[in-house]
Amino acid sequence: MASKGGMIRTNIDYQNYGKDDSLDDIKIGWVLFRKNLWPIMANQLITIAILYLAVVSIKWGVTTILPVPFRASPSNIMMVLLLVDFTAYFVFFLFQGRLYGIAYDVMSSGDQFAEARKTFQDLRVYGSRYLLFGLILYGPIVLLSIIEGPLNIIASGIAESLLFAMFPVAFACFIAFMEAGPALRVKRGIKEAFRENFRTMRRDLRRILKTSILTGLLCFVPHVLSIFLVISPIFLKESGTVGSGLIVFAFIITEDWTFFVGMPVQALVATRIYNSLHLPNE
Repeated sequence: MASKGGMIRTNIDYQNYGKDDSLDDIKIGWVLFRKNLWPIMANQLITIAILYLAVVSIKWGVTTILPVPFRASPSNIMMVLLLVDFTAYFVFFLFQGRLYGIAYDVMSSGDQFAEARKTFQDLRVYGSRYLLFGLILYGPIVLLSIIEGPLNIIASGIAESLLFAMFPVAFACFIAFMEAGPALRVKRGIKEAFRENFRTMRRDLRRILKTSILTGLLCFVPHVLSIFLVISPIFLKESGTVGSGLIVFAFIITEDWTFFVGMPVQALVATRIYNSLHLPNE
């Protein structure tokens, strides 16, 4: 159950608070992920279903309703692509923010379980917070996706170069703001959640950094490497061969791993850190 002030409680043992708990954070996150596989998978599958319906609906509207001269204009095509991007991010931010809601439900329940049926109820109450949180957390990636199209029109290859430079920035941004996620359900507003994020970082920055790096290596780096392979000259050189097929297969597998496993585990780990650093002092 929740403590006074809305702090997340869990029946995990909190006796050794000064030690390096990074490995325990990941282990507990993995255990809770397996225990709550159904609500987590339901959330991720709903995300994919709504994304698919939204993108298909936009494409159908463009190809069947808009006149041919409109579709022939590069600037109009760019606007449509941006609309698709913004729609995708809107859905993505909502439901990936909901992962922190699931983590909250897991940590605040006595049996450490969440309910899938609470998804839309949670979004009605906290949806605006999840949107702002996602925009800030994934800001560099959103920016890159917006400018990628125009940059490739101006000079092919610029976007790929920016991609290499943007990943370290995106990772740093992710670490800097990820602890606002667990605070979204505890604090009264988005501003208070981000203030709590920085208080959490000041309490144990070393643990947050180490845990984030370990989680990133396990859950996110494989997909990042597969992205680099897909945009690399190796892929273009091997196009149509078994090698290119293996690269595409690796891309799909690592993308699914990141989306269905990495992101939920990361939300649980972040909430576990938030819990352990704040609960004893509340």
